[in-house]
Amino acid sequence: MSHQMHRARHYLALGALLLRPTLAATQNPPDDYRAVSASFARRVIANGDLTVARMELGVVALDTNRFSALVTNSGDAPRTLGLSLRAVPGQWVASNWQHSYQFEIAAHSERRIDAAYVFRRMTPEATLRIVLGTPAGSDVTQRFFDTTVAVGHGNPAATDLRKSFDTLSTEHFDVYAWRGSLSAARMPAIAVDRERALRRIADVLASPFDGRIRLVLYPDSATKTTQTGHIGDGFASNGTIVEIYNDSVQLDPYHEVAHIVAGRLGSPPAMFDEGFAVYVSQLLGADALKYLNAPGKTVGEVTCGYLRSGQLIPLSRLFRFTDIGSDSTAASISYPESASITGFLIERYGGERFRDAYAKLRRTASAEEQVANERIFDAIYGNDLAEIERAWKTGLACSP
Repeated sequence: MSHQMHRARHYLALGALLLRPTLAATQNPPDDYRAVSASFARRVIANGDLTVARMELGVVALDTNRFSALVTNSGDAPRTLGLSLRAVPGQWVASNWQHSYQFEIAAHSERRIDAAYVFRRMTPEATLRIVLGTPAGSDVTQRFFDTTVAVGHGNPAATDLRKSFDTLSTEHFDVYAWRGSLSAARMPAIAVDRERALRRIADVLASPFDGRIRLVLYPDSATKTTQTGHIGDGFASNGTIVEIYNDSVQLDPYHEVAHIVAGRLGSPPAMFDEGFAVYVSQLLGADALKYLNAPGKTVGEVTCGYLRSGQLIPLSRLFRFTDIGSDSTAASISYPESASITGFLIERYGGERFRDAYAKLRRTASAEEQVANERIFDAIYGNDLAEIERAWKTGLACSP
């Protein structure tokens, strides 16, 4: 292994773990959603010939809501306005909703536009993101307005998930354990383990972490899915980790933390994101493939098996995955393969190039941007994907 893994600098003493309220005394609560809506309606957005005013959020309840605005085109030519709405339930609910619209605004005219947005779930942290610009397929580009408004605080449609949890805060973690569960009983030890994992991952990546992570532990799959809408043992998103923790399911402390630590560098193709999480989990001593269909086996063993059977995914295809886990991504192959490639890149070319790639490559479904990703990769590593793939396979050292 070409890089030196540093030991964690220190363990966090159990006595330093203090319970604290979710809202610190020095913080001011956000405005009530009705005040936010009223303030938003007074905003006037001007962009060239277009003026957008009297923006209304509607009722802001569960199910379908209506956004509306008065758009004026003072120019001599018609204009096309793109609008994107993204409803985010907040806290650790996974049921985000997003849709884009386009409206034709005739020359020297004004038009009242109207568009639906949907909250399938809502918490006090719910937000609505509103983007105005040029429509481009299912997206909006050349944005001249992009804002997020808080619509959950004080909203009768919101459910505060925190009420069912015991809480504990450490240097980097806010831990939420389902009240009365095994994780609640073990919460101090779990917090120590995660702090240690975070420091070790940051050391491997040579990327200090000074943020906070919210760790949410559910007692079983049914409870987690009912509250969050997510199916599976765990996920990490926007600084929050949600996992199942009971006698039979206890995910390793590294995988999801790795997503958040590395995620501060950028949002690269899934091969880098998931590959690093599995790679570093195994590097630091976990059974990294325990819940990925190969318990007790190493990344090298599983990858060699797929190489011998001719089932490995071509690197040119794997490089373009925007996610790993769905049926179309052959997760039992793509997880260990991505980890193996990640290990090869780090150990052959060093952590600095890997961090550079992680920061500069973009997770995207756009064919044009994927080609740009390949050019960036070639420039960083001095070899194209085909050359890297050949060198990686040669170095696998698989037994006959």
